Amino acid sequence: MVVGGESIVRNLLYGIKDSEELGNPMRIGYLPDSFGQSSQMPQILNGFDIKYSIFWRGTSERHGTDKTEFYWESGDGSKVLVQLFPLGYAIGKYLPEDEEELQKKNE
Repeated sequence: MVVGGESIVRNLLYGIKDSEELGNPMRIGYLPDSFGQSSQMPQILNGFDIKYSIFWRGTSERHGTDKTEFYWESGDGSKVLVQLFPLGYAIGKYLPEDEEELQKKNE
């Protein structure tokens, strides 16, 4: 269930074109729910001047990655700084609803 490279490139082409008509696009690779990642994703993202990415699935501490931030590098040396969603879909699930309690979490 890894998305094909051509689909990714076309989606980036269309998405950036459309967003430029509305202003400046956010140049962040957003891959929240792929069941694996293409090893060439940093190369594809760098081709669109994207240096940062966010994703959830495709890596875990069981497979040698116990960090939520790291550089992801393609075989050609292209790289992006990655932020993993630490709890996947539940990233905001355990945040307190009370404003004061939420502020304490930021301390």
